[in-house]
Amino acid sequence: MTHTKPNKKSSPLHKLFARQLQKHQPTANSQALLKTFAEDDYQQIARVIKSWLKKAEQNDKPAHKK
Repeated sequence: MTHTKPNKKSSPLHKLFARQLQKHQPTANSQALLKTFAEDDYQQIARVIKSWLKKAEQNDKPAHKK
């Protein structure tokens, strides 16, 4: 049983979860939850990188002296 969304490219992590789910046979709710995490993984990674870049940029700016 697979839950794929049309017109959405699967991430490598999603594909890995899909393969592993067949071996471990979790419940349908667990399958859906794991696949949701796998699909949203790239968005979370992008948010973390964005926050790191923003912090690095703030640390690199010189303080204004009066």
